[in-house]
Amino acid sequence: KLSLSSAAAAIAAVEKIRGQVSTVSTACASGLTAIGLGMERIRLGLADTVIAGASDTGVTRFLLNLFCSAKFVSFETENPARAVCPFDLERTRSVLGDAACVLV
Repeated sequence: KLSLSSAAAAIAAVEKIRGQVSTVSTACASGLTAIGLGMERIRLGLADTVIAGASDTGVTRFLLNLFCSAKFVSFETENPARAVCPFDLERTRSVLGDAACVLV
């Protein structure tokens, strides 16, 4: 039976990694949540080493349409560098992309 943790459990089995295997699903914050939980396990002495990471889904036509309809996506075309300024008070919304990261 497949579950949310199936991929993580399969990787742990293939690589012979021992210890707790868990998966979090908190939308855009999943990677940050995973890293924070791993850091907390080390801080509390529950683990010596943690592998934490995340990947994001592929951008599909459906997702793009959904985010455009919600006015989430920047329509800045004259100066594309202005479209990607997440911490700028004058930002023009956001852009979509694919990403992945794993920390040990």
